[in-house]
Amino acid sequence: MFRTVKGKFMKKIILALCLLMPYLFANDANTIITNKCSTCHGSQMERSAYGVSKKVNSLSKDEIISTLRAYKSGSKNSYGMGEVMKAQLNSLSDKQLLELADFIPTLR
Repeated sequence: MFRTVKGKFMKKIILALCLLMPYLFANDANTIITNKCSTCHGSQMERSAYGVSKKVNSLSKDEIISTLRAYKSGSKNSYGMGEVMKAQLNSLSDKQLLELADFIPTLR
């Protein structure tokens, strides 16, 4: 009986991990865009957020990384969106910001 209970418990653990894996390790640039950016900037970063920002996919890698870093540090507040952008970027590492800056120009 112990083996059966243990086996069922392990199956549940494995199933739970399989279901959670995409959320636990979904930090690639495309997933970050889907989860954090696409509502305002579009899935291809092709939209001008609220009709006032630049279309992010038209910017260079250097423009993107400097803008992301400035928003994250709180030193940028373009169009009154500084706090929103800071909140969106706060949980991202500098490595992830660099990955975004590399990836976004490919969406043109």
